[in-house]
Amino acid sequence: MRALRQNLIGLMIRAWVGGVVMAGASASADTLDLVLARAAVPSDSPVTEAGSRASVAAFGTEGSADWWIGGMAGAEVGITNLAAVRGGVDWFVATDFSIGLQADLGWAAPEGRDGGMLVGIAPILRWHFLHRDHWTLFAELGVGAAWTTTRIPVGGTRFNFSPQAGLGATFALGDDWRLRTVLGWYHMSNARTGNNNPGLDAVAITIGIGRSF
Repeated sequence: MRALRQNLIGLMIRAWVGGVVMAGASASADTLDLVLARAAVPSDSPVTEAGSRASVAAFGTEGSADWWIGGMAGAEVGITNLAAVRGGVDWFVATDFSIGLQADLGWAAPEGRDGGMLVGIAPILRWHFLHRDHWTLFAELGVGAAWTTTRIPVGGTRFNFSPQAGLGATFALGDDWRLRTVLGWYHMSNARTGNNNPGLDAVAITIGIGRSF
């Protein structure tokens, strides 16, 4: 009987030790699996990227904004030529509707005269009336002011008002970047603030690149 008790006790001890060892091995395997699973997720995975870009709103959504820069070329054929670096910032006060501030720094040359520097600024309203996943069509309207070192047009003044309007498109180029093109009308006159008020009515083309922020 004594030998039987000793055998039973020995079996119980071996079973308990085996259970402890198996439980420890299982916990180690679970920990190793978790470490390997985390290491297998690349740093540029969609989840990580989406989390890092969550603060940038989609283009055209209310509350979003974007900046852009490009070039403008305009001409009233045979009368005056214009060329400028043009850029600005747009704030979307409603979905697909923005209020922006646009600036020009360039050159203007009336026919038969030396050209001069052009500096302009204009508040601009833009409505993206057709919005697709990778492109938009928009209309824009603004009234600004421009100063030139030469009188524009001939017989005019150096300081002029610059109403303008156009139709344009944007095209997605990647994360937050877009190409912008505009074909429009660009006017310059002094609104009868001078002795003479000749006007300039040019066709203007603008091409630029912008980024949401």
